[in-house]
Amino acid sequence: MKTIGLSHKGLVRNANEDRLLIKEFSQNSALLAVFDGLGGQPGGELAAQLAQDVVDTFSPSPGQELTSLNDIVQQANDAILTEADKNSKFAYMGCTVITALIRDSELSWAHVGDCRLYLFRAGRLQQLTVDQNMAQSCINDGSMTVEEAHASKIQNLLDQHLGLYQIEPEMNSTELYAGDILLLATDGVHNEVSNETLEKILLMANPIEIKAQTIINQALDHGGKDNITLVLAEI
Repeated sequence: MKTIGLSHKGLVRNANEDRLLIKEFSQNSALLAVFDGLGGQPGGELAAQLAQDVVDTFSPSPGQELTSLNDIVQQANDAILTEADKNSKFAYMGCTVITALIRDSELSWAHVGDCRLYLFRAGRLQQLTVDQNMAQSCINDGSMTVEEAHASKIQNLLDQHLGLYQIEPEMNSTELYAGDILLLATDGVHNEVSNETLEKILLMANPIEIKAQTIINQALDHGGKDNITLVLAEI
C-alpha cells in the first residue's frame, strides 16, 4: 500500500483550515482522514486541528472497526464542543470529516458532512460517501436535479458537521482488491474537479505523488476558491 496526502490553501482563502492524517499501523493497515474547518465561523481551523488530534489517537479493534470509527468521531466532536464552551468566540466552530480504515482487504469508513471518499477500481470512480448537506437532501426528495443542486448555493449548507450537539456519522464497509485506489477529499477538491477529470487522472500510469499533485493543480486551475486537501492510497 502506498499513501500520500497533500493540502493547499487555495487562491482565495487567507488561511488553510483543512487538515489531513495518515496513520500507518502496518504494511497493509492504516487510518486515513481529512478534515475541513467551517470557513464561515471563527475557529474553523481550530476545530479541524482538534478533530485531527483526537483521531490521531485511534487504535483499531479487530472486529469492531465501525464501532471504533464511530467512537473516535464522537470523541472528536466532544473535543470541539468542550473547547467551544470555554470561549464564546468559538461557540459555532466546527468541521467536516471523513475517516477511512484499511485493514488488509477490508475498508471501513465514517464521515460527517461533505468530505468525500471515492473508490477507483478497473478504470471507474465510485463515490462511497453521501454528502450530508442541503443539496443532497433536495436531490433525495426530488425537489432538485443533481445538476440544479450542484449549481445552487445550498450546496454549501451542511446538514451535519462536527461541532453539533448531536451528530449522525455515516458508516459503512466494503472489500478492497489489489489495484484499487482510494481518494479522500474536501469540498475544495470535489467542487472544483469533476468526477470525469478525477477518473482520467487516476487512470494515468503515473506515480501516486504525480496523481495527487495533478488533482491539486486542477483545483487551482479552476479557481482554487477553497482550501484543497486530499489523501490518496494505492492498494
